[in-house]
Amino acid sequence: MDYPKLGVWPDGYYVSYNRLNGNTPVGSRVCAFDRATMLLNDSLVTPKPPQCQYLNYVAPDNTNMSLLPADLDGTTLPPQDDSPAYFMNILDASHLNLWRLKVDWTTPQILYFNSKTISVDGFSEPCPLSPNNCIPQKGGGTHLLDAVGDRLMYRLAYRNFVDHEALVTNHTVVDQVTGYVGIRWYELRKYPGSDWSVYQRGTYIPDSDFRWMGSIAMDNGGNIALGYSVSGGLTYPSIRYTGRLSTDALHTMESETTIPVFVGGNYQNSTNRWGDYSSMSIDPVDDCTFWYTQEYMSALSAYWHTGIASFKFPTCGAATYQLTTSFSPAYGTVIPNCSATCSVNSGLWELTAVPNNGNILYSWGGDCWGANALINLNVNAPKTCTANFVSCGTQPVMVMINASPYYSVQNAYNNASDTNTLHILGTTLTESPNLNRPISITLDGGYNCAFTGKGSYSFMQGTLSISNGTATVNNLVIR
Repeated sequence: MDYPKLGVWPDGYYVSYNRLNGNTPVGSRVCAFDRATMLLNDSLVTPKPPQCQYLNYVAPDNTNMSLLPADLDGTTLPPQDDSPAYFMNILDASHLNLWRLKVDWTTPQILYFNSKTISVDGFSEPCPLSPNNCIPQKGGGTHLLDAVGDRLMYRLAYRNFVDHEALVTNHTVVDQVTGYVGIRWYELRKYPGSDWSVYQRGTYIPDSDFRWMGSIAMDNGGNIALGYSVSGGLTYPSIRYTGRLSTDALHTMESETTIPVFVGGNYQNSTNRWGDYSSMSIDPVDDCTFWYTQEYMSALSAYWHTGIASFKFPTCGAATYQLTTSFSPAYGTVIPNCSATCSVNSGLWELTAVPNNGNILYSWGGDCWGANALINLNVNAPKTCTANFVSCGTQPVMVMINASPYYSVQNAYNNASDTNTLHILGTTLTESPNLNRPISITLDGGYNCAFTGKGSYSFMQGTLSISNGTATVNNLVIR
């Protein structure tokens, strides 16, 4: 067993580790442990058996290795509509894999374990050849340190802002032009009715020093902190961090901060290994203070020591912000649970888009995302939301579930709950949906463009595959 990682999720403790035969990788394993029973701390109550899944090693790129479990921050739990636990790893030089594991603790059994490919900007792994040494040290000469650049760095921090879910993570990369090593970081978001995608990303290499072994987290205001080790030809291995406010320009980090007590004073020559990972965590009391644990070189030793530091953004937990909504009165209106321009404390607000007769909501814009008529917005900064209405005849909405529009049967199915009916536009759809979840749904075709009644059939150019669950089909012709 190598590189074990632990994530806390509402329904379980989720663990991942790599499997080795000697020094040869053979795959990885992910497991879920019965958290509810373990928290009882009762010797008379036996936790249910761990639910585990093996993944085989795929040469030569470690495709199924080093999965990082999501770790919950904050007091707002993930949505309760069958939300799975998440894992993530590097797929290749321009993709991440987001894995979804759902456990039924009643049985117990794994309901599903699958992955989604996330496209990212291309990157290069630093010193990819064994023994992976390329981090220089002041005074170290040829004693280089291991960059551990072939995997994501702990943590995969999850937070639910209600109007969206967020995941942040990082890994080490090299600039192919300068040869300097730094941190690639990501924020992924999932909005209601949509799937996970990259919201913002950046590569932090501000100068010729090498930065590696980062850890990243987000406070309750959406501010991000990124800590890491730093070393170079003129710098002993030290601890620094950077960060960004939720109001900063996307894809950017602010200037870095050196922690004076953890400025390095020597170089390491006893081994090339450097701790393997660090941890940026959030204080659960105020949900604002970051606690960072990382390695550095003491002047009194030839081997790394562990340093622990804390800090917070002054804006976290304070503030009154303004929410502004806009729309075209000819097509519809927006009803917030305050006036059209709201001066409110940071918190959750509801907005409802109400189209006029013959029109439909196409999408939200500005700081609001998705196409659901009712959305929840976390007002943790000045925000503006725009409702984009269109005439019924020009709208591209293909499927409705209750009042939520979707643009394909597959997208609607991915977000459906058990016993939902998917109301399908009476037109020709070109797609081949794959129904692979343990739910029962109804595919009901032939609806008019306002989804107020039926006019004919719906036609699907493609195939309909059902590998799990059941589907009832009405007024849908598959060609």
